[in-house]
Amino acid sequence: MPLITLDMSSGVTTDPVDTIGVETNGATLSCTASGNPTIGWEKVGGGTVPSDVTVTSDADSVTSTLAFSDLKPSDGGQYQCVADYGGLGEHASSPATLTVYVLTAEPVGDAVLLGTGASFTCESNGVPTAVNWYKDDVLVTDTQLISTVGSTSKLEVTSSAFTDKGWYKCEYVFDQGTTTSEKAYLSIRGFQMEPLDSVGVEENSVTFTCTVHGESEATITWTKSGVTTTDGVTTTYSDPVTTS
Repeated sequence: MPLITLDMSSGVTTDPVDTIGVETNGATLSCTASGNPTIGWEKVGGGTVPSDVTVTSDADSVTSTLAFSDLKPSDGGQYQCVADYGGLGEHASSPATLTVYVLTAEPVGDAVLLGTGASFTCESNGVPTAVNWYKDDVLVTDTQLISTVGSTSKLEVTSSAFTDKGWYKCEYVFDQGTTTSEKAYLSIRGFQMEPLDSVGVEENSVTFTCTVHGESEATITWTKSGVTTTDGVTTTYSDPVTTS
């Protein structure tokens, strides 16, 4: 009876290749083995491997594709496929590295006084091809507000106005997909209306009114000739806050 030998070096004929994916997007790794083995996948060093595997075969080989549909940072690492020829043994591929691009810093909400500056920052572990910023889900088109250097992007308001209040987020665009930050709220606080000079008549009344804008209650103090007064002061808390 002739001796049958298995050339294990010809088991996996096409190794998976290093791949880059983007958080919340998809990515795939593929390998091909000769003959008709059962192909499994494992993460080098241990870890969870997705169960979404597609297998195609022909008379001479089997190809297995490992699919990631919703990438997470924890999916990053090295993966290899293993061709199992039953009693004849196994043959493992060379490992391939899956790199997951994620946002490592996202904008943080802030509250600033009217006329002062505010800024938001986003960072990633990969260099994007483009970065977009949105305010209240509308694209910010004023490029003077935005600066992007490498993997860091900033949106900066140098002198805030009430129209700058709202929800801000960044979107990083890579060749492999896009990822978007959580929204951060910018609150602008200050006088929306200040008291005006008035003329009164003796024994009649006169009213001074100011309105303060902000998403939280403000402490409002009135002074007369530099001295704090509470006589006749009424305050209505709403958005904005009005006092007279």
